[in-house]
Amino acid sequence: MALNEFVQSLPDQFDTLPDAEVLHQGRNVVKIVEREGVRMVVKSYKHLSLVNRLLYGRVRRSKAVRAYRYAERLLAMGIDTPTPIAVVDVQRSGMLRQSLFVSAYSDYESAAVINSYPAKTELLQPLMDALAKFIFRLHDAGVLHKDLNITNILYKATADGEYKFQLIDINRMDFRSRLSMNERIENMRRLSCQPTAYAYILERYAAQAATNEQTFQLRGLIARLLFEIRQRIKSDLKMML
Repeated sequence: MALNEFVQSLPDQFDTLPDAEVLHQGRNVVKIVEREGVRMVVKSYKHLSLVNRLLYGRVRRSKAVRAYRYAERLLAMGIDTPTPIAVVDVQRSGMLRQSLFVSAYSDYESAAVINSYPAKTELLQPLMDALAKFIFRLHDAGVLHKDLNITNILYKATADGEYKFQLIDINRMDFRSRLSMNERIENMRRLSCQPTAYAYILERYAAQAATNEQTFQLRGLIARLLFEIRQRIKSDLKMML
């Protein structure tokens, strides 16, 4: 009951949560907090425009609701993600005013550690081998994480030298019966790791897919280059406007 009361009080006290650790402060705010012996991560989604307040209030599920439901779906598929705990959406006059997603805290580390490759090659190559297999398994299951940024993948080394992975920031997902090779490459272009690490992951992924490694690498690198050019143009246009 006490934990439920805490969750319900989040809209009023999120900004001033005592003893909370700020994990991320940006477009969205993410904090770590512990109550009743439960360590949790609370994510508050950015303030919405008037149009989006109406859209999420009347037509679409909020990002927090989608994150909760996608977490349940991933876990049912055997794909790990921090356990969802609660959603708190505040609506007034048919408009979404505030949206928070609460999940269990994870002690997994960010896969962004591979950005130091090719330094620490002996340490990082086994991790990237495992990561390529994980992404291949995701795609084979028809799962598209629409923000497959390397920082949205967590990992943990096991005692036997293997690796386990978790997905986070999962409010933008797509589940399909089958993914084409082009759809897989387009999804992987969002991996924001260093080019050398990205090329290595493409190579290991191609080995899993039993396709030509050099061709797959080339297609993946071109897709990423075009994606980054488009993102840069969008950013420049926003600055100009």
